[in-house]
Amino acid sequence: MGVSLWEVMERANNGPEMSPDDFNMKIFRTCQKLLEKYDVQYDEDVIIPCDDELARNVFEAGLDLFVEVGVYHSDKKKVIKFSREEVLEELADLPSETVSYTHLTLPTIYSV
Repeated sequence: MGVSLWEVMERANNGPEMSPDDFNMKIFRTCQKLLEKYDVQYDEDVIIPCDDELARNVFEAGLDLFVEVGVYHSDKKKVIKFSREEVLEELADLPSETVSYTHLTLPTIYSV
């Protein structure tokens, strides 16, 4: 079923307080740790990497980052956290097919 909007609001109200600078520093430090843990490195000679292991490692690092750091609510200066299981459950509920919107015609807005 996933996390309800009410639950997210509850977590926003009752989550741990943190300053924006502390939250940004937590992102930075966690990224450094995860890049090393998952051996994710930038290779300027490879424009579009096609390495399946790299793709898996980047996904796992991103998932760990989201779970460990959470989401920052800037108005309340609080962190909203989600468990790994909650995130994976939500990802499993996403459509499995790719949706293309290239066939849509956007309306033209005229200024007078």
